[in-house]
Amino acid sequence: MASSNGEGAEIMVATDHGECQQLKDLANTENATPVMASSTTRKSVAECHGAVMHPLLLASVCFGDWKGLNFLLNRGEAQADPCLMPSEEFLARLAVYSSTNLLMHRVSGDDIEEGADSPSFFAESLLQGLTPEGDTALHMAAAHGNLRCASIIFSKDSTLLSKPNYKGDTPLHLAARAGKSEMVFHLIDLAIDFGRCMGIDDEKSVNDLLRKENDHRETALHEAIRIGDNHIVKLLMTNDPMLAIFPKDGTSPLYLSILLEKDTIANTLYNMSKGNILSYSGPAGQNALHAAVLRSKAMTRQLLEWNRNLTTQGDINGSTPLHFASSRAVVSNNWVYPHPSIRCFRVPFPRLKVLKEVIEANGTPLYQPDNCGMFPIHVAATVGERSVIDIFVNKFPSSAGLRDKRGRTFLHVAVENKKGNIVDYACRNRSLTWIWNMQDNDGNTALHLAVEAANLSMFCCLFGNRQVQLNLVNVKGQTPRDMAHNKIRPEIHYDTSTEDMICFALTQAGAMKGIQRHDHFEEKYKDIHQLKLDSGREELEIVKDATQTMGIGSVLIATVAFGATFALPGGYKSDDRPHGGAPTLAGRTLNHWLRWAALSRSLFVRTGPIYTFGFLFPSKIVWTTFIQFWPLIFTFTWSAYGRDHLAS
Repeated sequence: MASSNGEGAEIMVATDHGECQQLKDLANTENATPVMASSTTRKSVAECHGAVMHPLLLASVCFGDWKGLNFLLNRGEAQADPCLMPSEEFLARLAVYSSTNLLMHRVSGDDIEEGADSPSFFAESLLQGLTPEGDTALHMAAAHGNLRCASIIFSKDSTLLSKPNYKGDTPLHLAARAGKSEMVFHLIDLAIDFGRCMGIDDEKSVNDLLRKENDHRETALHEAIRIGDNHIVKLLMTNDPMLAIFPKDGTSPLYLSILLEKDTIANTLYNMSKGNILSYSGPAGQNALHAAVLRSKAMTRQLLEWNRNLTTQGDINGSTPLHFASSRAVVSNNWVYPHPSIRCFRVPFPRLKVLKEVIEANGTPLYQPDNCGMFPIHVAATVGERSVIDIFVNKFPSSAGLRDKRGRTFLHVAVENKKGNIVDYACRNRSLTWIWNMQDNDGNTALHLAVEAANLSMFCCLFGNRQVQLNLVNVKGQTPRDMAHNKIRPEIHYDTSTEDMICFALTQAGAMKGIQRHDHFEEKYKDIHQLKLDSGREELEIVKDATQTMGIGSVLIATVAFGATFALPGGYKSDDRPHGGAPTLAGRTLNHWLRWAALSRSLFVRTGPIYTFGFLFPSKIVWTTFIQFWPLIFTFTWSAYGRDHLAS
């Protein structure tokens, strides 16, 4: 139907001569606004975008009802041959749809009654319908593996064989994705037959079909790999031995198979490729070896045998496969099956063995930086991979001195990322003494950075080596002692904090300050902490207010702790009774009560001051002190128990 305002019209399409006459009668009626078109409106249907596939056609294809499909597309032949007549169920469905018109399409008004009855065009118009995803009837037949339906559809419209849906998938993509190997073979045969009819070489016809890429730049081979169907992979590679080359700069079939741990398929791709030539490319400039070092030791070794040049290829960030292998930390390691036939338990991924495979194949990438100037040894230090660094240093001792764009060695990187295990390893390894005092572009040594990070454990590792120089100055003219002093907070603080302890240790060891006037140093110190002239008065007010608040809390705790001793439960016996004035619950019950009262008093002896002044101390110091005084608490408790026991 079409509204009179000129908007898009919904056209009722006649399917036979009788229905054409009914449409004419309807058009001649008074005040009739609908616009009708016969089934010969070729231009309107062909150019219509998004025409919905008729439910009967879609149902017939999905059910594999080739007789019903043939009746829709070849009604004359089906009616002439009783063997081709569809089932009663299909005819019943057809009757329902015929009563409300068989098809509803949107076409333009200038196509009205362009032709009369045309069964051949009616079949073509049906095949122009699409699903919401843009799939044609041949797409659906391929996805469901209905060979005869596919042949009938292809005989009516051969262009559907290469027509993509809204995602760029051809019928071959859907057949491979569904694992329909017979349909894949059948579609290839249809392409060959069509090519012969058009005078095209068989090889070219097959290649054009198999190398079709969707919007993700993937061929049907990718779909077969994704579902792990090696039979379809072999079928596709047999018909096109060069198929594994495509796409040339996207995710190659080999990369995808390694990514999904399909080792068998990966070997099939290599062995069936013409001249063993195939693409190793992956996304973001990666190659198959980037994926293998994080997935499979066996495939890593295999790829290194096939193409050792992969070790030197970097991705868009300049990272080589060795960078990737160096970045796998213990905490992020995957657990894998020890063997494909063993599925009862898993073992850690052999990351170190994979790393050794790459190093032994080609050690040059160890000296190849990424775009940020970081070498694989820097990457290992960033994630705290001590074992990886040990392998690098043992095989290539000179790699320990490699610097990134900021002039940092792996020791600098480890300190900045607070990887204490790497710092400990470097300080214990006497062969690395030559890098302990190396300075980065800012003039900072590893000791400077450890002081700046206020990390006591890393500082002790470096400070404990006599070869570590304490008086080197950075670009700002600061020694480690200067930096330690600047880290101390000017306000009230705990004098055994990490910053104070580091500064004290450097002072006692004879570390010197930088060459500058002391008053200038103090000015810089004030600038660093943004001290105000009245900051001291403000701090005193803060302490005063905090002490008053905490004092009230301490008094309340003390009142409860000590008051419980004098307010005995149950009261006292009256004077006119035996033992007048004695506690009502005298005996074992009272003894237990006194023990708990003594325990509460003992707890307050230590927890009261901590509660009052704990805001001045780091939380770690508070808990450590509290735990250290537990023996004292139990001493008071057992003393009270002994006294009460003797008294009873």
